[in-house]
Amino acid sequence: MKNFIGKIAENLILQKLNTSFFYRTDRGKEIDFIATKNNKVTPYEVKYRKNIDKSDISTINSFMKEFKTSVGVIVSENTEEVQLTENGQIKFVPLIKFLLEE
Repeated sequence: MKNFIGKIAENLILQKLNTSFFYRTDRGKEIDFIATKNNKVTPYEVKYRKNIDKSDISTINSFMKEFKTSVGVIVSENTEEVQLTENGQIKFVPLIKFLLEE
């Protein structure tokens, strides 16, 4: 059931971002959504679960390094924080807050 809710969360975020771009590495790792605004690229990952671990942020961090973008977003079930990395900052945003933001 949790996986099903995660797929619904991805669909809701796709609708909100209004983008059709995603990214996949040669090794099969992927970023769920890539959005551009004001010539800035932002990677978005959907991790609809309570606990986010280091492996969840490694792909987004690698994307930020490769494409020289300073902000990445992970939409989660309830985690809200900002984590600084060597490539910039990764913002963790609860799904409900993300959907309600303007």
